[in-house]
Amino acid sequence: MRTYSFQEGFGDTIRRTMRTIAVVDEDGQLAGRVMRGEIEGCERARTFRWETPAGERTQIGVRTMTARSVVGRLLRPSYAVTHAGPESDGGPESDEPAGVLKDRIGENILYFAVEGTVHGHRVVILEDWDGTVVVEVRPKGAKKRRIGRFSSGGLLTRTQVQVDEDAVQELCQGQAPTSTVLFGLLILMPYIHRVYKEEAGLIEELLG
Repeated sequence: MRTYSFQEGFGDTIRRTMRTIAVVDEDGQLAGRVMRGEIEGCERARTFRWETPAGERTQIGVRTMTARSVVGRLLRPSYAVTHAGPESDGGPESDEPAGVLKDRIGENILYFAVEGTVHGHRVVILEDWDGTVVVEVRPKGAKKRRIGRFSSGGLLTRTQVQVDEDAVQELCQGQAPTSTVLFGLLILMPYIHRVYKEEAGLIEELLG
């Protein structure tokens, strides 16, 4: 496991703008940056982008609710994931859809629980008993692979993301780990976890 860390900013999940946040590895070297993203059909204030110095990027955003889906948005939000390589022109229109994640209905009332498919990989993200969040890839007919885990630092401490780079590289057919959609997902999920924590109280009120 290799550890990456960054300091989440105040108001990153509620403001339309956000400052750029540096992500460093355990040696203090810059690995990339997190910033506000842009995905069509997703909430502007709840869309985030991971970008490497070489230009690869992954985005994840909470899908926008409609007048008919307010309850559904709270009870089972869904998240769009996009990815782009370094050859992209820099505009959001060049990002390719990479997958969709959804809260696991029922479980998400008790703890952070998300699953879906990203670049053909079934991804399951579950909060552990100690408050850390485990991210696994569960191939059909094969043993599940834990690709990482994270501990959200919030406003007072740094967020820590542990990545099994060998597993990520193997699953992504030999690509450099930091350039893959799975790595980008690991870096960005702490922000989705924070969104979940902020909305947990609303769900409790809704269910009485």
